[in-house]
Amino acid sequence: MGGTALVIRLSGPEGLWHSELAALVKGAWMGEILLNTDSTANVDGFHAHPTELRIAALQFADDGVDLWAALGRLQSSLDGLGSVCGESAPGRVFAAAYEPNRRSVEAAMGSLARGLASVHDGLADMADNSEHTDRVVSAAVRMSDGGH
Repeated sequence: MGGTALVIRLSGPEGLWHSELAALVKGAWMGEILLNTDSTANVDGFHAHPTELRIAALQFADDGVDLWAALGRLQSSLDGLGSVCGESAPGRVFAAAYEPNRRSVEAAMGSLARGLASVHDGLADMADNSEHTDRVVSAAVRMSDGGH
């Protein structure tokens, strides 16, 4: 697959959270995703590509904005319907299930949107930290070589 790949190396015993992480990332990241859970794999250190991290971060931010907009449209549409339950016994039974479920869906969408924003922030910080570390290590190497 062409384009940018997001590589996530996971350590420890593989569990449900690995597949949940993969599903979350695949839902927001449209590029190739590589999950490496093999702790014995031949990996030459940790490689971070700040530009690719920033590209991924922007995609998460964009998707979070899109999700907030979708939530706003959903709320406006549902509010525009007015009372959909009625005052009859079946209407009250429906309302008893509908209202809490509606609030639950709205809260979940809000949490997901905040989560996407958080992933954006984390990836952007990771890119910044990676560049900073590279500068510090490069300076230390230059100093140990006598400034050459």
